Amino acid sequence: KIYFLSKAEPGPKEENAAANKIVLEKKGEWVDYDFLLPKVTDVMEVRIDPTEQARVRLAAQFLKFYDSKGKLLYTHDFVWAEDLLPKDKLSYGAVSELKMTGKSIPGAVIEMESIGSDPFFHVKFPEIKGTAKVQIRMRHLEAYKKFKESL
Repeated sequence: KIYFLSKAEPGPKEENAAANKIVLEKKGEWVDYDFLLPKVTDVMEVRIDPTEQARVRLAAQFLKFYDSKGKLLYTHDFVWAEDLLPKDKLSYGAVSELKMTGKSIPGAVIEMESIGSDPFFHVKFPEIKGTAKVQIRMRHLEAYKKFKESL
């Protein structure tokens, strides 16, 4: 589930959220999940609830924002920077019931593990005007397993 936050609606509310089911058949594989916003919004932050289970290993490769005509407005990559901290580290807000896993390698995708049944994290952006759709590329696996390759 993704909650879309704006100046007008700064807190996570169900009416400003979109949900998608994890594709269980594609464990460990990258899957693009599309989220249509309930209404076109000027997004400033998102709250991402990647799963509702503890002990799930997951990775998000990118988050893309589109307008109602399908034009790409903004991209956020979930990768490690040269200083071994998340790229654009100041864009991350609250993180709950998630821990980092895997190796911190510059340019590699950030891997996480859920440690509770309601994990979430916030990502802040410059205001992205006219957002109608968001796409996130993610993969998931049981926490005790490792992904075959890292991007």
